[in-house]
Amino acid sequence: MKNKRIVQFAVMCLQAFGANEGRALSPQEISKHQGVPLEDCLNIIKRFRSAGIVAAASREKVILARPVEDLTAVEILEALWAVDATRLDLQMLVGGNHGRRAEKTLECVARITAEGFEING
Repeated sequence: MKNKRIVQFAVMCLQAFGANEGRALSPQEISKHQGVPLEDCLNIIKRFRSAGIVAAASREKVILARPVEDLTAVEILEALWAVDATRLDLQMLVGGNHGRRAEKTLECVARITAEGFEING
């Protein structure tokens, strides 16, 4: 998702919550009423949940954790651009004959950690 588009869709999702103050909404409802593609809406809601902007109200619906007026632009952008912890930045090669590639991977990891950088942190 492109940065400009994700921000625009996120604002549209927040507008849906603002228009339905205090009411739990499903991603499908938000998508339909705001014109946000469902896949993008689901991604935004997932990121908002991880950031504590929305909370689960039921199995399918979410609700704002606090009034939309209390949210800051920085908080919204941080939620949208946060690293997805479910994706691995580095994948180890296991099994088969990966000798040289696995060796290079481990060399890179050792060099990065020796320089004080965190991996997946």
